[in-house]
Amino acid sequence: METKEFYKPIKSLVNLILTGEKEINVNNNPIIVTQEFLVAISEYSRNTYNLYFLNRIESFLESCNNNDRCDLLKFYQENNVLLIGASILNEQLADSAKLEGKDFSEILDSMFSDYIVNKEVHPVLCFAIYFYVENLSKINIVNGMVSRKEYQKAIKFNSIKRDVKDVYDI
Repeated sequence: METKEFYKPIKSLVNLILTGEKEINVNNNPIIVTQEFLVAISEYSRNTYNLYFLNRIESFLESCNNNDRCDLLKFYQENNVLLIGASILNEQLADSAKLEGKDFSEILDSMFSDYIVNKEVHPVLCFAIYFYVENLSKINIVNGMVSRKEYQKAIKFNSIKRDVKDVYDI
């Protein structure tokens, strides 16, 4: 399965979460992960959100250029089940829709527009990607390093469409 071009920003995000850099030399074997990542996954509880991940995602989304933002919109559209789930968890979005008399698609369109035009990152955008890359908390790390094979497996998994059907297959 060939990776779609619009998943390129997600690869940069995975790199950022693991290493602190958007671009890394994949020829290096193994890949050294940041101390912050190690601490974050050691303290991570499945009952809470990983704040390190959320902070990296938010800063990543804020720093994206216009091309990456457009690619991310395609990513959100293809993985709309994550966006819907994040929206349900974020009661502000539902409350806002009720108050403004808008339907869900109008609220999402407004959120996307604010992201592209005004570079505003809504929490729903962060949480949708969070649910997508949360699997990084299970990556096999040995002595603060990830093997090239494990890294490539993580990149491949984080470069595909997620669907409700996929959730049950994992």
